[in-house]
Amino acid sequence: MKKLFVILFVALTISITAGNIVNKDKPLKGTWDFNLKKVWEVGSGGEELLIRCGQIRTDSDGNIYMMELKHGKIFKFDKNGKFVTTIGKRGEGPGEFRMAFSFFIVGDEIIVPTMGGMFQYFGKDGKFNKQINTGRFVFPRSYLNKDSFIWVKSDNEGRGKKPELISIYDMNTKKSENIKSISPEELLTARKGGMVLMIKDSQTTAGVVLTLQGKDIIYGKSDKYKFMKIDLKGKELSSFSLEGRKRKSISEKFKRKRFENISLNGGRMPKEMIDQMTKGMPDIATYFNRIFIGKNGLIYVLISDLENENGQEVDIFSPEGKYLYSGEIKIEDGSKINSSIAFHNNMIYMFVEDDEGESSLIKYKVDLPE
Repeated sequence: MKKLFVILFVALTISITAGNIVNKDKPLKGTWDFNLKKVWEVGSGGEELLIRCGQIRTDSDGNIYMMELKHGKIFKFDKNGKFVTTIGKRGEGPGEFRMAFSFFIVGDEIIVPTMGGMFQYFGKDGKFNKQINTGRFVFPRSYLNKDSFIWVKSDNEGRGKKPELISIYDMNTKKSENIKSISPEELLTARKGGMVLMIKDSQTTAGVVLTLQGKDIIYGKSDKYKFMKIDLKGKELSSFSLEGRKRKSISEKFKRKRFENISLNGGRMPKEMIDQMTKGMPDIATYFNRIFIGKNGLIYVLISDLENENGQEVDIFSPEGKYLYSGEIKIEDGSKINSSIAFHNNMIYMFVEDDEGESSLIKYKVDLPE
């Protein structure tokens, strides 16, 4: 009986260890070369120049959608870079955006959440379908289906004072199911007159970064290099972490530059507010700002580094969380990456400013691990 107990204990120990992986800052397979090759670039949509990019997404057919902040609408291009149409516009009415920075492609719909809890729905042809008012500010992090999404719910209006909750929001009932309590996300705050602006900046303030892996959620708080895997009921399944990594420093120059590039109602942030944001920004970046699942279930973690303007460091993990490769997506010297990077199969898309100050949406072919 004693022998049986020992065997069971050893098996249990191995199981627990296998589900919680602690990696050293040394990839098992070395450095990965993404080997970028430019396919095409476009600098305009119809007669309008592309000036300021908020987000880029792709659909299953390879079409590319770009939220253009200067014009306040989404530009759609086909896989060959040909301009197709625009979606929505700046305004207050149905099919219009008020302070929209992001959008989601869910099935055959483009969903745009805006300030005040209004959601605008469009077809991929740009036709406005409907709008839904949730009556409160809820911002999706990842959609489960067209009627429900994962978001981070604040217990104190997003002011970073009380624990927050990873929750599932149902658009039909307008109710949340809280599944996991987390420590508060950090905020940068600025005031001018009666206007108060609060920003959760993924590269500089600690916040929750998450993605879906099948029907499970992988999430991490960006002030620690650790990710948890939970199911949709909040049950912890496994974790993986990386030890020994140092966070990147942020100079005063790049702090200010960060906010000079932020669009506020189609214009620039007032200098007084930029000063307040810069003063409140930390001197070191977060560990990471994004995580997503790529080909064959590999996990890609994008590293925060504001001063690396023409590159993006990427850590690549196995589906279980073993640290396989370190790599960097690097563009031409003198150019600057002015957007998040969108992956689609073995292609990536980004908004790039060249050494003469001209901006364009560029498609690159890349090599990815098998």
